[in-house]
Amino acid sequence: MILSINSNALVSFNSEAELLLNHVVKDTSNVSPLPVGAFAPEFHAHNISAEDIIGDITMSKTDIDGVKLSQFVSVKDERVGLEGAAYKSLRLLAEKIYKRKEVNPYVSFSAIEDVLFKWVIGRYTGKTSETLMEYCLPKLEAEIVKLFLWVPIFGVATEFSFDLGRTKVYNMQKQFFDTWEASFASHTRPNRADFQPRIDDFRHRLQGWAACTMHIEAEPTRAKEIVLEETENALALLRVCLPSNLHPSVPSYCRPTGREKIEKDLVFSTLGNAPASWYEGSSASFRPWILNKELFDIMGNAGLGILHQLYLLDNKSEFQRELMKSVMTYSRSSLMQEATDRLIYVFTALDSFLLQNQSENIQQNIAERIAFTITDDAQERQKIKKNIILAYGMRSQAVHHNQGIQNREIVVEFLQSVFRFYVLLIFHNDKYKTRQEFFDEVELKKFS
Repeated sequence: MILSINSNALVSFNSEAELLLNHVVKDTSNVSPLPVGAFAPEFHAHNISAEDIIGDITMSKTDIDGVKLSQFVSVKDERVGLEGAAYKSLRLLAEKIYKRKEVNPYVSFSAIEDVLFKWVIGRYTGKTSETLMEYCLPKLEAEIVKLFLWVPIFGVATEFSFDLGRTKVYNMQKQFFDTWEASFASHTRPNRADFQPRIDDFRHRLQGWAACTMHIEAEPTRAKEIVLEETENALALLRVCLPSNLHPSVPSYCRPTGREKIEKDLVFSTLGNAPASWYEGSSASFRPWILNKELFDIMGNAGLGILHQLYLLDNKSEFQRELMKSVMTYSRSSLMQEATDRLIYVFTALDSFLLQNQSENIQQNIAERIAFTITDDAQERQKIKKNIILAYGMRSQAVHHNQGIQNREIVVEFLQSVFRFYVLLIFHNDKYKTRQEFFDEVELKKFS
């Protein structure tokens, strides 16, 4: 893979990088042990020996969000690097390179940041005389490989493989783990026995469940970022069509494994000299989704196939683009544990799509636009409008007065109307070019 960047950009990046060389400093801070007598928690730790360390030791400082503020590397008997405004300039330069359309699909920001810092140190120590881009591009290009990535889906198994967004969904069958385990046996690895418990654990937890997969050509960290982003988007499409959308007390856990956020309890108890005991388990019920033909047909009737095609559509109309954004937010509502949080997410999705401006009456316009979209019956429209206004009132009570849900039936009825609304718009996403066309049609229905 060749990263072809135009000559003007190369010159600009090289010029900015040369300025960084004037700001290399020695690290004078001391990493001191805890004072004698200071509290030291008895964490279970692992000691790292000199034999475990590969390459130069780098040290960095980060802010509370994990953003690097400085970085130093050991050179002979001292630590040198960049800090403060100089390191911020390095990150800004890395970001400019990362945002290039020739680079972004293939290389991660962290890889660029890392190679930029190595170039600075290389120039400082005299190990290289190359310009930044002469040094960086070959190293980044060498990292780009073709990978087949699997992201396990929590609590979902499927009877057959199918395309979803830009991923393809497969079940992680026994053969997958057999092949994976055999690959360890065919390579010489130090302490291979250390890997076996992890393989056994993965097999125990994941065999039989579904995974989103992608073929990606990129630097490994960037490939992981892409497959995780596309898996999240694919599962958002899937969640729209799952039955949990209709039940406020039944959250969906349909996310990449590790991100499902199931609350778990762990309690230890002792009583005199009796053996200690413990309790651990989930504090909420969980229902896995088995995607057999029956459920898949139901989801197809809810527009999953059309939603999949809409997601992949390159040239979306304004209506399709805003509908897609709203659907994605709506999908996240089903992940919420509390009904009040679900209401907040659903109304956020509806507000962003159904309001023309901030001066519109929120309750009336959202309620009427949904009611006139999903039914032609005048009495049912009145009923739907009243229910949505009541649901919005409950949302306001939750946000402004910290009140919980008093009437679950109102929320259930509201979620059913919203689901019908989105399904109809998904099926007719090509009927309108803009949201204004949709708003105009609703107004015509109101006065016809």
